[in-house]
Amino acid sequence: MRSKAFLTIALFAVVAFLNGCGPKKQPVLTSADITKVINQSTAIMVHDVTNPPLAARFFSYICLAGHEVVAENDKTIKSMKGVLNEYPDIKKPAFANGYNYQLSALVAMMETAGKMQPTGSLMLKYEQDLLDSCRKIGFTDEVIDSSVHYGQAISKQILAY
Repeated sequence: MRSKAFLTIALFAVVAFLNGCGPKKQPVLTSADITKVINQSTAIMVHDVTNPPLAARFFSYICLAGHEVVAENDKTIKSMKGVLNEYPDIKKPAFANGYNYQLSALVAMMETAGKMQPTGSLMLKYEQDLLDSCRKIGFTDEVIDSSVHYGQAISKQILAY
């Protein structure tokens, strides 16, 4: 009887071990996170008393930065090259690996907003808060660092445009 109980416990232990050894589920960012970035950008524009034409331009570049990251990682989404006048070929950085493209898109948006708006430092504070929350939901420091570098590289290209 003891050996049967031992075998049952051993079997459960092996199954539990194997379940823990499988691929880890990646944390997921959603459209709600995009909404938070847009809302934060809006709050900063209101704080800065940004006029409507300039605010529209800010929103366009902010969203364009995120769009380009997604387009580079989802073949169903097209880049804006050939659609917008004199739009450059936005290149994924050669060093990009081990990133989460959703997080990179959010970073590209926040970096662009932070550089374009007069009190952009408020956006960079929000970016740090978002990155801290990503750690809490399971993103590793390596994924966060790679995602940030990727997003920053895309933001620089958008700002140069």
